[in-house]
Amino acid sequence: MAFNVLTDHTIMLNVSPDSPRIEAICGSTTMTVGTLVKWNSSSELVIHATADAPAQKIFAVENANDGIQAADAYVTGDNVIAYNMRPGDLIYAWLEAGETTYIGEFLTSAGGGLLHSPVAATIGSYVCVSKQALTAVGNRLIEVEIL
Repeated sequence: MAFNVLTDHTIMLNVSPDSPRIEAICGSTTMTVGTLVKWNSSSELVIHATADAPAQKIFAVENANDGIQAADAYVTGDNVIAYNMRPGDLIYAWLEAGETTYIGEFLTSAGGGLLHSPVAATIGSYVCVSKQALTAVGNRLIEVEIL
């Protein structure tokens, strides 16, 4: 049987025990599990909104205590569980709708917590490398390796 992230309930595939776990309040209206997030000035986690901008490799993950699973989203005021991923960590993250990627392609923030293949990115803005070849019809979870 094939693995299905939406029914098998996991975003983190192989994450280092050294990757810091973060618990913080959600400062975004909605934040889907698997989204690239960042800190705001109120020490809340919000969606990383700036395309091709440098980003910490922080991704929202499931929160079993509050019933937040892979197909769910956090809302403003929720207690978000996230990890500051380390190089080599394997996770599922959201690829922007309409993007075509191949194995080994470098990805950056597309804004909105999504990832994309940049047209012209600056060094330091790459977040991860695609581990799958696909075209995203709608926003799609994709396996990535953190840089």
